[in-house]
Amino acid sequence: NFKLLTLPEQIALQIRQDIYNESYKKGEFLRETELAKRFNVSRGPVRQALSQLANEGLLEFQPNIGVRVSDHPSEEAFSLIVKLRRTIETFVIKSIFNKLNDSDLGEIEGLLEDVRESCESGDIHQLMLRDYAFHEFFVEKYGDKHILSIWSTTMSRMMMRYTRFADLMNSYEEHRAIVEAIRQGQKQKTVQAFQDNIQ
Repeated sequence: NFKLLTLPEQIALQIRQDIYNESYKKGEFLRETELAKRFNVSRGPVRQALSQLANEGLLEFQPNIGVRVSDHPSEEAFSLIVKLRRTIETFVIKSIFNKLNDSDLGEIEGLLEDVRESCESGDIHQLMLRDYAFHEFFVEKYGDKHILSIWSTTMSRMMMRYTRFADLMNSYEEHRAIVEAIRQGQKQKTVQAFQDNIQ
C-alpha cells in the first residue's frame, strides 16, 4: 500500500519515525554528514529531507549551529493544532466524498488493514506512520499542495506528543467507522467519524 517515494522522502520518513519513537530526542542536533553516511547517500538528499521535516515543524534550523529536533507543542498550541487539522480534514472529506470510487475504496480498505495489523501487534510507532498514511490518502486525493503542506505540519506536530494510541483497538475501530461510513455512501456519518477520530 505504500506509494513510491523519492530518496529524500524515504530519508524523511525514517528520520520522522526516529523522532516519533524518540531515537532522536527533542533538542538533539542532527548532522548532515552523519546522516549521509547512515543512509549511504550524498548530502543533497539529506538536506532536502531535513528541509521537509523543518517545514513540518519536526526540526528547526539554527543559523551557524545546525538542525535540531523541535520541542513538543505546548498544551495551548496542541489544542489549536488539533482544531486546525480537524477543520482541514472535514473540508477535504466533504469536498471529495462524491468523487471517491471503487478503486479509492479498495486503497482505503488496504490502509485500514495496515492500521489493524499495527493495532493487533501493539506496534505504536508503526501505527503512527500508518495512521499518517491513512489520513494522508484523503488530503492527497483533494489535490492541493498548499492544503497538503499545512495538513502535514499539523499531523507531524500532533504526532510529537500523541497519547491517544494507548487504546490501540479503539483507534482501529475509529478508522473502521470512517471506512464503513464511506462504504455505505453516508457523507455526514463519514464527516462525523473523521471528527471523532481527530482529538
